[in-house]
Amino acid sequence: MNFRIFSSIVSILSVAVISLPRNNVSAFPPLQSQNSPNQPQITAQTTVRPNRIIVPGKSVGQITKRTKRADLAKLFPSSRFKDEQVLFFGGEVEMPGTKVTIGKNEIIVLWTNKSRNQAAGVMILDPTWQTPEGVGVGTTLAKLRQLAGREFKMTGFGWDYGGIPQLRNTKLKYDNLTIQMTFSETASQKYPQQVQKVSGDHELLSNNPNLRNLDVRIFRIIAMFE
Repeated sequence: MNFRIFSSIVSILSVAVISLPRNNVSAFPPLQSQNSPNQPQITAQTTVRPNRIIVPGKSVGQITKRTKRADLAKLFPSSRFKDEQVLFFGGEVEMPGTKVTIGKNEIIVLWTNKSRNQAAGVMILDPTWQTPEGVGVGTTLAKLRQLAGREFKMTGFGWDYGGIPQLRNTKLKYDNLTIQMTFSETASQKYPQQVQKVSGDHELLSNNPNLRNLDVRIFRIIAMFE
């Protein structure tokens, strides 16, 4: 699929609840440990570094739409790189990508074409990358509500489009940025009835009482460039 179409999908996901057939298997690259095959492991949020700021639509650290595959070794000299095809949203979208492993964490640079000579965006799985407001992997739902300044809608959990908040009409006003959240495995085991009520292809409000004890946090951010 053309990266411009994908960018449009990301933008739409940021502002509207998507109603699609439920899919039990996520096509995103695996984020979980082998000991927990069905639940992403969320690292606690850490202090952001100056060169790891996410500016929606513009940049992810020093990565911009002008970044090429050859630039990555200069930007991340002590990291490991792996080129791969990245599947999104149940396999409906596929893009060329390069996984950048930085210590124990990773990001995936997405490319506009197979030549990998222009970055389309970045999938962020590393808690050290954050927006200027402090939103990043590991940010809690409570913190996101505080920063948003109002309650917002989000998709139910447990499917490919699950846990996506709509923030465009809040103080954050994020465009070209798709955030995906999930609950902790410990909380899901302790509160199975609450998990069932907030899972599936339906709409939730961020103040839904069933979310209160589930330790909901961001586990993935997709930042696309304009």
